[in-house]
Amino acid sequence: MKFRSALLFTATFAASSWQQASALVLIEIDFSNLNAVAFSTTDGFASVSDDSVGFDQGITLLGLVASAPGEFLGQFQGSNISPSLNDAGNSSETYTLVSTAGIDGLNLYSFFLSLDPEFTAPNQIFSTDSTAFVGSSIVDLAGFSLNPGTGDIVLGNGFGGEFGPVIGQWQAIPEPGHFGLLFGLGSLAWVIRRRTRG
Repeated sequence: MKFRSALLFTATFAASSWQQASALVLIEIDFSNLNAVAFSTTDGFASVSDDSVGFDQGITLLGLVASAPGEFLGQFQGSNISPSLNDAGNSSETYTLVSTAGIDGLNLYSFFLSLDPEFTAPNQIFSTDSTAFVGSSIVDLAGFSLNPGTGDIVLGNGFGGEFGPVIGQWQAIPEPGHFGLLFGLGSLAWVIRRRTRG
């Protein structure tokens, strides 16, 4: 009976910890194929409200890139990943480009070309009470080495020396720690089963 109580407590604690850790995950990244790295969004809300950063600076996934083949500028293939809100109040503007220039992460942003000197890129809007991102995208990152695990998503590109606030987390899927957790729970269940039968 004690073993079953311990197992129930351990499983409840592990599920609670996993749920809390994944609560701020806003973008999941599957890089099992570096020729087609898939970015998908979750239903998570931003950890802070902010509307001060334009699409031309985008967001940066800090710590994602372990090494890159020089400075990189690439384009999403069939991108529809974007903040759920922008200046126009909709999600019609999407991130189209990715870059690693001068940072240890990956910058997702949009490029705007305008002859109007008064033109400013639309701002990204993040709120603590609405879904941060929508959509999914694929980009070719062949030749890269990417870090497993999780990292911060910050506003801006850091080229001016500073990033904006942390709005959430990115997570590699499958998260290596989940395999360890599942193995540990399976081992605990096996031990309990052997002791109750023996």
